[in-house]
Amino acid sequence: MWVPRLEEGIARTVAIVRALRMAIETGELPANTRLPAQRELAHRLGVNLSTVTRAFEQATQEGLISGEIGRGTFVMPQSRAASLFAETMAMAARIDMARITPPRIDDAIITETLRTILAERADEAFAYPSLLQLHRGCDAVRDWIRWRGLTRDPAHVAITAGAQAGLQALLSMLLRAGQSILVEEHTFPGLRTTADLIGIKPVGIACDAQGLIPEELEQAHKRTGATILFATPNLQNPTGAIMGPARRKAIAATIARLGLLLIEDDAYGSYTGLAPLVSECAGPHILVSSLSKAFAPGLRFGFVVGDHPAVARLEREVSMSSWFAAPIMIETATKLIANGVAMNHAGQQKRIVEERWPVVKRIFPDAPDTPRTHLWLTTPPGSNFARLAEKQGVDIAPASAFSMTRQGGDFIRCSMTSVRDDAELALGLAKIRDLGAHLPQRKTMAA
Repeated sequence: MWVPRLEEGIARTVAIVRALRMAIETGELPANTRLPAQRELAHRLGVNLSTVTRAFEQATQEGLISGEIGRGTFVMPQSRAASLFAETMAMAARIDMARITPPRIDDAIITETLRTILAERADEAFAYPSLLQLHRGCDAVRDWIRWRGLTRDPAHVAITAGAQAGLQALLSMLLRAGQSILVEEHTFPGLRTTADLIGIKPVGIACDAQGLIPEELEQAHKRTGATILFATPNLQNPTGAIMGPARRKAIAATIARLGLLLIEDDAYGSYTGLAPLVSECAGPHILVSSLSKAFAPGLRFGFVVGDHPAVARLEREVSMSSWFAAPIMIETATKLIANGVAMNHAGQQKRIVEERWPVVKRIFPDAPDTPRTHLWLTTPPGSNFARLAEKQGVDIAPASAFSMTRQGGDFIRCSMTSVRDDAELALGLAKIRDLGAHLPQRKTMAA
């Protein structure tokens, strides 16, 4: 029998209605639950019968409950509170494999770092950015990219409000409307959004299991005359391709021979342990990255580094634009990198992905041996697979979100990082497999 604990200090009628509403919203009283008789409830609560009667009348007016002569009083199935609870439970029951977000790690040192920032640098964190703050931020970026394996110190560092903002600013400076940029045939949606905003034309290059194919890159350059390549050699989004040593050398040599400017996205590089490809490029190159994928999606701290004149211009002008990172973000990222927390945290994220990989291999034995944050799977032709998966309670990302042709083909991207635990990962992958998804039969060129 439902006997609520009433809130003190308010009228008993109001307290009963509030208790009813809370019990319905939390699921303690599911839809169609029969409530105690008013007289019995009044006795248990130690209030007058008229108090309970007035409370039930008010709850009925709010659509929370409904009384039926001879049957009793029931929780309304369509009440706002019941609907809210049902929607909340439905969302909680869904398996999110659409987003690539860093696995959540309970780490007290992160909370302590934020407390320290607010205690020591609150004035700077919420003021206009200062030159000293920018210098500290740039030094932190240099520490991060050294940790990522870059041995050459870049001449210029521009701090931005995330990698997407940095890329948009950079391409706006390098290209005019109507000009082309070379990209992988499937690439992250932000590139297409940026291309639409500034009016440039992405040219998709055929890839295999290791990413860009040197011969295809050369043909695309000759066909279009495009001189800028945007690529993600380390854990490509969405395909998960990782270039092996021979392929990296071949692509670096092709870029140098064709005189291309490489803009490398290193957002997921920390999950591979491999240095960015720009470390092997003799020609012009620019690195774009952030802490969002390696640390936390809400930490909007991105950076663009390199010796190229465009980075120098961005370094000078970014603080006067909407692309600039908020001072609180700069302070937070600087502190997290300086005390080593960011690197340690990224290492933990990598280990979590590695620990989850046996689950992936059990469901998809043909999955690559090297762990990664996401899988690229083939689906039955014309199946509208994302909709089918949604009906099974699994959210995935369709190929159309990543394709330069807006069609995408019969592929999906499944994240391994946004699920709650191994059990949810196994359940989600099993459902996707049972719907007909499988690893693509992609041949890998010799280099």
